[in-house]
Amino acid sequence: NPKVPKIISKIVRQLLHKAPEKRYQTAIGLVADLTIAKQQWQVNQEITPFPLKQKDFSNRIILPSLLVGRDIDKKQLLNEHARSCAGEFRAAFISGLSGIGKTRLIQELQLPIIAHAAYFTSGKFDQFTKHIPYSTLIQAWTHLIKTFLTEDKQQLDYWKHRIHQALGDNAQLIIDLVPELELIIGSQPVVKDLPPVESRNRFNNVAGNFLACLASKKHPLALFIDDLQWCDGASFDLLERLFTSPEEYPYTYLIGAYRHNEVDSSHRLSCLINKVKTNRSPLLEIRLEALTVRDVNQMTAYILNTYPTRTQALAELIYQTSAGNPLFVNESLRWLHNYQHLHLSDQGLWTWDEAQLRHTAIPSTALDLFKDKIQKLQPESRELLAIAACLGATFSADDLALIAGISKDNLYKTLFDAFNHNILLKDKERVYFFHDQVQAAAESFLDIHEKQKIHAKIAKALIKAIPEHSDLSKLSNIFIIVEHLFSGSGELHSDKDKHLAAEFNYFAGIAAMKALAMDNANFFFQQSKLLFPCPDWAQHYEFLFSLHKYLARTEMALGNQQAAEKILNTLVKEAKTELDKVDCLYEQTTGLSSMGNFVEAIR
Repeated sequence: NPKVPKIISKIVRQLLHKAPEKRYQTAIGLVADLTIAKQQWQVNQEITPFPLKQKDFSNRIILPSLLVGRDIDKKQLLNEHARSCAGEFRAAFISGLSGIGKTRLIQELQLPIIAHAAYFTSGKFDQFTKHIPYSTLIQAWTHLIKTFLTEDKQQLDYWKHRIHQALGDNAQLIIDLVPELELIIGSQPVVKDLPPVESRNRFNNVAGNFLACLASKKHPLALFIDDLQWCDGASFDLLERLFTSPEEYPYTYLIGAYRHNEVDSSHRLSCLINKVKTNRSPLLEIRLEALTVRDVNQMTAYILNTYPTRTQALAELIYQTSAGNPLFVNESLRWLHNYQHLHLSDQGLWTWDEAQLRHTAIPSTALDLFKDKIQKLQPESRELLAIAACLGATFSADDLALIAGISKDNLYKTLFDAFNHNILLKDKERVYFFHDQVQAAAESFLDIHEKQKIHAKIAKALIKAIPEHSDLSKLSNIFIIVEHLFSGSGELHSDKDKHLAAEFNYFAGIAAMKALAMDNANFFFQQSKLLFPCPDWAQHYEFLFSLHKYLARTEMALGNQQAAEKILNTLVKEAKTELDKVDCLYEQTTGLSSMGNFVEAIR
């Protein structure tokens, strides 16, 4: 609009700047510029251009949006994306230490990817939920389906037709994982039961078809999976399928990130990568190394809004402590500011005493920096953060309030400083830690017994909140409950508590079996069995019979025939009726048949 003075447009653009640190940082700075503009307009009916933000001095260290030292890596990743947009399946795995910038690098790719009309979706594994089947894929798929639901009717009809074509009569298998999908394709018929191995193969086929149909020439798909070092077995099965048949996934770009120092040669991720290399499937591997001194200086100068020539000595000091870890660089500057080693002058210029800094003992790890930050909070805030850390990297505000026994309003009031100091971040009703190292720092204030007590407390609160007469195998948080029961197992003292935990593990196993995650189901059934070290078959016959039957089924599905036979022999021995013995023989026969051992099945 030519009637709007250009300087006003510049002020608005500054407010909307892509990089948060380049926007106005204070209301005082914005008001100062608007006042100059207003005064000029009142006197001359025009506004002469003038430098903006001359009074906009924020006495805070702000996390930068600048990505330094990763230009080559970014270019390689975008080249792979370009090839996926041309119709290929492409994959890239990025490894590096915690805080080195793996996730930040991927964030830098989102805008260029979306600019090519591609969809971008992501999920993150959590060390506290690594036994939950498909947890991260569910996150990614749910985010994508919610994106589809914001589109117009024509596009929704397109997705309804495309997904129907891909899934056929088996769509309910995916709806069970991503309920929001039903809003697009409508209710679906129940799928028929199959023996364990066939069920698992069917699910992997359906899940693979679902993933394939989400990518097209019109809208390529980029799928980012973070923290693969905590990936569950069921998800690994699906990832292996992508690399085994890459031609079935055109226009798909898989990006994974993991901490290489937490993945040894026996880890399933290592086995997957070796297999991919042997088969020469498409996989770009990038190892993010530490930033150089020059990179650290560039980052330091950017954060302090000054020239690199001024910050050279400061950057060298930070580099010695941070070893070029970007997360450490930023937090080191915050630490120096909090302890008044960095000062903001009246002219908005950051200053420091280099001689004093040389004798300053900056904490030696990022974990210690975050512990120092959390230590300064009120005891009530630290207590809530400890519970939150046991809940996971991301959690529901409602769950934390429930477990703490306070209202949500009081929860947010108590955690105000934690949010203000970027310890916690908020996305609608979900709350998450700024970084895994922050979560680890909050948890580090607890000893092993305190952790067990909190996990047991979380499990107890979640169980208490279950509506009466609920089908435990269909609870949306059944896996979360049993993870906390497992982590708090040291607090299970009475037989009643152990039997309750065994029951929940049993139903978690049933839920995992329904999701065709047999290794996860096997884990939960094993945990349930361990909670009955001296089983009383007379008193708990029905439960123990069912538990052993399904445990045998999962052992058979995983190819552990000897273990399955041993369990089934126990069942036959303990069976009260001929009908129960027939049930055992049926499990044995169907299991052997599904493995192709027809001769043994007939015997």
